[in-house]
Amino acid sequence: MNANMQQTVLIVDDIEANITLLQRILSRLDINIITASDGEHAIELTNNHDVSLILLDVNMPRMSGFEVAEQLAIIYSENPIPIIFITASDEHKKDIYRLKGYEYGALDYILKPFNNHVLLAKVKVILRLREQEKKLITQNQQLQDEINHRHEIEQTLREQQRELLIAANAFEYGMASIITDDKGNILRANPDFTAVTGYSEQEVLGKNPSILQSGRHDSAFYKKMWHQIDSQGIWQGEIWNQRKNGEIYVQYQTIIKIIDSEGQVLNYIAAFTDITEKKEREDHIHYLAHYDSLTGLPNRPLFTELFTKELSRTKRTNQSGAILFLDLNRFKNINDSLGHQVGDEVLIEFANRLLRCLRKEDTVARISGDEFIILIANVNGNLDAAASIAKAISQKIIQSLHAPMEIGPHEIIASTSIGISLFPNNDLPVETIIKQADTALYSAKEDGWENVKFFDSEMEVTATHRLHIEIALRKAVENQDLQIYFQPKFNIQTGSITGAEALLRWHHEEDGFISPSDFIPIAEGTGLIVKISEWLLDSVCKQIQKWEQQQLFDGIQNVSVNISPRHFRQQDFVEKLIALVKYYDISPAHLELELTEDIITTNVADVRNKLEIINECGIKISIDNFGTGYSSLTYLQQLPIHSLKIDRSFINDIDENSEHKALIHAIMSMANTFHLNTVAEGVETVQQQDYLQQQGCMEFQGFLRSPAISLDKFNDMLQQKKTEHS
Repeated sequence: MNANMQQTVLIVDDIEANITLLQRILSRLDINIITASDGEHAIELTNNHDVSLILLDVNMPRMSGFEVAEQLAIIYSENPIPIIFITASDEHKKDIYRLKGYEYGALDYILKPFNNHVLLAKVKVILRLREQEKKLITQNQQLQDEINHRHEIEQTLREQQRELLIAANAFEYGMASIITDDKGNILRANPDFTAVTGYSEQEVLGKNPSILQSGRHDSAFYKKMWHQIDSQGIWQGEIWNQRKNGEIYVQYQTIIKIIDSEGQVLNYIAAFTDITEKKEREDHIHYLAHYDSLTGLPNRPLFTELFTKELSRTKRTNQSGAILFLDLNRFKNINDSLGHQVGDEVLIEFANRLLRCLRKEDTVARISGDEFIILIANVNGNLDAAASIAKAISQKIIQSLHAPMEIGPHEIIASTSIGISLFPNNDLPVETIIKQADTALYSAKEDGWENVKFFDSEMEVTATHRLHIEIALRKAVENQDLQIYFQPKFNIQTGSITGAEALLRWHHEEDGFISPSDFIPIAEGTGLIVKISEWLLDSVCKQIQKWEQQQLFDGIQNVSVNISPRHFRQQDFVEKLIALVKYYDISPAHLELELTEDIITTNVADVRNKLEIINECGIKISIDNFGTGYSSLTYLQQLPIHSLKIDRSFINDIDENSEHKALIHAIMSMANTFHLNTVAEGVETVQQQDYLQQQGCMEFQGFLRSPAISLDKFNDMLQQKKTEHS
């Protein structure tokens, strides 16, 4: 027998001597023998060889013969491999082993030492049965294949009859259709064909349908199409063609091959419908779902999809990349002051500049508002290489914004901050990497404008802490757990109390005192500041009412309240403010609003209108942190301002910093020119007080006289003042 036709017997035993003995006995048969010393190897050999019989030792280390048989029964459930179990003779266990062996699918059971003749006889019988079984399976498969082939022929004939009927109906009613000969030359074309293509039947008779080709499909497309027609008798799909007037359109087409009883091609029938409008609608819907309608850039869902694929590819190819998260600094100011139309033009120009700064393999997307995200892809090298490219591109982007944007009559200079995260890094998912870049951006913006920062673990701790504070702050606002402290203001010459500044304080039940510098920015960013600011104004007005009723406001000028930019920009801010003063029936002059410089320099016309109404009502207006922003003489002239607060950063090093001394001198000169009151904040030493007094400053507040104190302590201070003057 040819070696390739020999049956294969697998011997499995952990003792080499047993394997050798069995090989010697079975060598008398015309078979192929393979061996394994453990169960795992035996299973592996069955994958690589057509095994007809397994002689399997029962007692083997790691994996017993029964366990091997159990695994093989699962793997070859449809065509089990015959097994003869072999084990040492044991009168007490042989019946148990025999039953267990049959339970696991064994055909027979042989005890050691072997009876050579019995062993050979059993192996011969099983191999002969196995051979007959395989022949029967093969014959059965051949018979089944023949039956299936006949069914396929019958099905093909039925389908062809159905297709002919469909084609005939399509030709006569409602579908553009042509009939060609076996060479593809057009024999007939119906009126619907003329309506779609612009060609009359006479113009196309005898010609090949290739006259309609648009050039959008290559030869491979048509080769694949005709292969399917030849092999399956039908092709269906979308195809771009050209009308007689040159217009490109898309059609959904069915081509059917008509054959005779001997399989020879008689004709081809093509029927199609113009789906250009449907395709355009689908494309438009797809565009809206995946692209930003303003800039034409990918949106967040499409970017996430592209990044997911790139991250997977990067891991396979051992490359690296980076995510850049960026937005425009003070973009809201542009929208508020110049309008959303100008803001949109700025975003479009920003998107164009970003595209010019990137490599061809990079992707930029607009994910919301003025937030953009960039995928730096296909970097050959480790994370250091990706970091180098990301930093270079970031600097290029920042530099590109130094040139003014010409938007209509406006010349706008924009700037950006950028957060960067690198990948692949510890198998982090896409959303985590994007979040890391966003966290890095937040950190970059905290350090000022035009900053670039890479994500690190400390930022994650900071972001987690910030989220913790945000959740707790929402609860504190809901439960009104915030407190109001008052920092007294004093006349710089007499030292007598002149008023106070109302300040927010928060004592968390678990975290203790939380600094305003921690929770106020979070309140601003989440919009909670509006609700907090409204509560603060209401509480201060209510308290002023009590002081007025108790005649504790005699000799006190006012209580000032810091107004958030978000709160001030609310459309109904002035209306609610005046309603509040009237509701508590307080003297408007006893209330002072402290506004930051960035409020009064944004949308000046709207700010002027609001401040004039507030001023007419009698409420005082102060500019907080004066000198740190962009106020100019123009604003001081145009706006009804009563007081300037000199920022504490100029006071701290007043003894050493000559520039700060000069600035304070300039502020005092401006204040005198425009008849404005001046208040210095953060005064901590007598020397600072003396210098400010020399420069003509009128009021001060700071630790030199009093920190911010509770309502009870401030009440005591007012009572004492009243007692002193009575």
